[in-house]
Amino acid sequence: MTETPNIRNEELQEQNDCLPWNAVDALYGVACVAIGAALLLAITATVRSDSNLSPTNLAPLSILHLMMLFSVWAFGLRKSGANLGSLGLLMPKGKWKSFTKWISLSIAGLVSSLLIHAIYVLTVTYLGVEYLTPPEIPAELLGNGLDRLISAGVLVIIGPFAEELFFRGFILAAMIKSVGIIPGITVASLVFAISHGEVAIIVPVFASGVILSLLYIKTGSLWPPLAAHSTQNYLAFALI
Repeated sequence: MTETPNIRNEELQEQNDCLPWNAVDALYGVACVAIGAALLLAITATVRSDSNLSPTNLAPLSILHLMMLFSVWAFGLRKSGANLGSLGLLMPKGKWKSFTKWISLSIAGLVSSLLIHAIYVLTVTYLGVEYLTPPEIPAELLGNGLDRLISAGVLVIIGPFAEELFFRGFILAAMIKSVGIIPGITVASLVFAISHGEVAIIVPVFASGVILSLLYIKTGSLWPPLAAHSTQNYLAFALI
C-alpha cells in the first residue's frame, strides 16, 4: 500500500484495512448510482422542460441522494454486517478529538476550497474560456419562503450528508484499502467531480473532493469534511 507519511493516519489505516468492502464493491455502488442518475435524467427530461430547482423539482436530486445511501447499505454495510462507524461516522480521535481543533481544521479546508474555486473562476474568466466558466444559478430557481427553506434543507443538509457517506466514507475508504492513499484520493475525488454533471465545475469540485478527502484521512472521521462541505453549500446557497 502506498506510504504517504505527511497525510497518513495510522488509526484510519487500521480501520480501512479491516473494511469488509473493497474497490469492486465501490465500483458496484458507483454503477448503481450512475444508472439511477441516467434514468432520473431521462424521466425528468420527459416530464418537464424547465430546469427549475424548486422543492418539487429537487425531488430527483433527493432521490439520487437516497440512491447513494442505498448503495452504501447494499454494497457496504449489508453484505458485511458492518456498523456506521466503519463509514467514519464517529468523532475524530487522537490529536483531533478536541472540538476546537477539528472545527479549525474544517474551516481551513473550507477556506482552501473557496480560494481554489475563486482562483479557478478568475483564471478561466481572464482567459475567456466560456465553456469552463461555472454557470450562475438564478435566485428564482430556489423558490421563496417555505420553498426556499426546503431547498436549503436538501442542498445544505441532506445532500452533503449523503455525499460524504458515499464518496468519502464508502468509496474513498475502499480505494485507500485497495490501491493506497494518493490513488484512492484521486479516484474518489474524480468520481465526486464527474457526479456533479457539469464540465465547467469539474476542476474546482475535484479540488474540493481532494480537500474533503484529506480532512477525512487526517481525522479518521466524516464530521470534519461534512462540516466543510455543508458550510460551502450553505455559502453558495446564501449568495444566490
